[in-house]
Amino acid sequence: MKFDIVGKFKVFTAFQITGRGLFLVGELKSGTVKVGDYINLTMIDSTLVPNISAVELVLRYEENEAVEDLAIGVKELDDIVLSKVQDSISLLQTISILSND
Repeated sequence: MKFDIVGKFKVFTAFQITGRGLFLVGELKSGTVKVGDYINLTMIDSTLVPNISAVELVLRYEENEAVEDLAIGVKELDDIVLSKVQDSISLLQTISILSND
């Protein structure tokens, strides 16, 4: 499958929601992201390009001011890969959003 880079996403944190999968929370630095796109996690595992199953806004407060971050949800990761992603969050920093449209 051939992919085109359609966006860049800076990862701040990652967490798992039971029944919904892994969520990467951060900021879209450029381009676009939508359900059905893919995220490039090949720096963790050479074959890891999971499908995006959810795109949601997350509110956090910084110095009494609301800030919106973006959460990208991925369902198709097993427990071992989930652990690798969560352990490697500092390596992720900015990841590519991919599309095969």
